[in-house]
Amino acid sequence: MSIYEHKQGKYTSYRVARSVNGVLRQKYFPMTRDGLADARSLDDEWAAEQADAQTRFTGARSRWRREPVQAGPHTSRYTDKRVANSSSG
Repeated sequence: MSIYEHKQGKYTSYRVARSVNGVLRQKYFPMTRDGLADARSLDDEWAAEQADAQTRFTGARSRWRREPVQAGPHTSRYTDKRVANSSSG
């Protein structure tokens, strides 16, 4: 449940906040029984939309995946020195 008690000075209210498809949605309701009931019904509605959006989300990994780097032939840092020393001798 994403219903919070919001206090700003003497004003108190219920705040419903959810992120759906990367967009923050928030709405304020008076701190009464009816306000709480309205806040709960809106929260249930947004929770269903949020769950639906999460099932369609492919994830950042699949969208931003880079092509794998091809490994080149392994070269040792000592190979060049050995070849140079053996040919001079």
